Amino acid sequence: MVRAKCNRRFTAFAGLFALGVLVITVILFHHNSIDNASNERVAAPPPDSHKLILFWNKYFNYDHPDLRVSFAGCAVQTCTTTNDRSRLSASSAVVIHAGNVEIQDLPPTRHPAQYFVFFHMENPFRTTPNFRLPLWRNYFNLTWTYRRDSDVRSVIYVNYYGGRSLWEDAAAERGKLEERKNAAASLVSHCAAESQRDDYIRKLERYFPVDSLGKCGSKGGEWTRDESIIRHYKFYLAFENGYCKDYITEKPLRAVFYDTVPVVMGAANYSAIFPPKSFINTANFGSARELGEYLTYLSQNVSAYEEYFAWKYDPRYLHLPKDYQPHHNDACQLCILLHRADAPMKSYDDIYEWWMERSQCVIPFMAYQEWMPLPTFVIFYGFAGIALVFFTAYLKRRFRR
Repeated sequence: MVRAKCNRRFTAFAGLFALGVLVITVILFHHNSIDNASNERVAAPPPDSHKLILFWNKYFNYDHPDLRVSFAGCAVQTCTTTNDRSRLSASSAVVIHAGNVEIQDLPPTRHPAQYFVFFHMENPFRTTPNFRLPLWRNYFNLTWTYRRDSDVRSVIYVNYYGGRSLWEDAAAERGKLEERKNAAASLVSHCAAESQRDDYIRKLERYFPVDSLGKCGSKGGEWTRDESIIRHYKFYLAFENGYCKDYITEKPLRAVFYDTVPVVMGAANYSAIFPPKSFINTANFGSARELGEYLTYLSQNVSAYEEYFAWKYDPRYLHLPKDYQPHHNDACQLCILLHRADAPMKSYDDIYEWWMERSQCVIPFMAYQEWMPLPTFVIFYGFAGIALVFFTAYLKRRFRR
């Protein structure tokens, strides 16, 4: 009798728990089933030679980098930018930053001739929403990223740090090189990056001095407001926060701009961007110790160190390679696209596949050839399954007593 009563109570508890899991599953299924039908289609505004570009959300905590850009030097100048959402229906393009967009905060309407633009400057690890959801299928018409296969390929960093200068007086320049600090500078504000650069820097510090001028260093350095300080160091650690196809930020460009030697870490094709023997790649060393020993050698041998500036006397390297020269700023490129009479109204059927999978991101120093974050639903159901097993085992033990 008592055993039968316990079995009934166990069955009731297990049933309630299963019902709760079912309700959560239904809610998630409904959420994942959102499609583009939720975006009410409205009539397109009348044709106009002037194009309005609306930046829908912020670039992380900042205004979009091109919000106040000038189109004066563009091949097509009849564009303006705004972040005023009330002008949604009048805009020709809506730029959505994928780094902090929220599904509950998407444009409520769109007209047939309107371009929705996928924008991201960081690596795919810093993408917030789950782009596997059906909502995103055929949602975006254009892409604007650092990737070379983007519709708008960002040259923001090139515009900032693309300038180069040649040297003329070798003796004077050698004297300046000898005065530099025998150390490497590091400017990092994004800690615990996917590239594991923090760990690499900590290991490197054992074999070569590193001044961490950002908040992520083992010395707890404060972020310096004057980045030109790196010109007083013999090396600059231009370590990216992710190993991804084409991913290059301002870091190595900044080093060349301030005439120091960049020590690069990343998956970009640095040889296609920088002059020969103008940078040091961590990929060419088996360990942080090997790199540290090589930096020590260079810091003690002026002639060997000076070889990394031989390109400064060659006019061929005064400008960036043709493929990387900023003929137009980012917003100019988008403006030109919006005015193209033959531009097809295309859309990206699977933005997750394009952005997350084709970026070919990897975890360094591990056997995996390709890695991307697990979808949210996989993580949820994994933990839910584990919890269900342990809860069931607990109930069985509880009611058998």
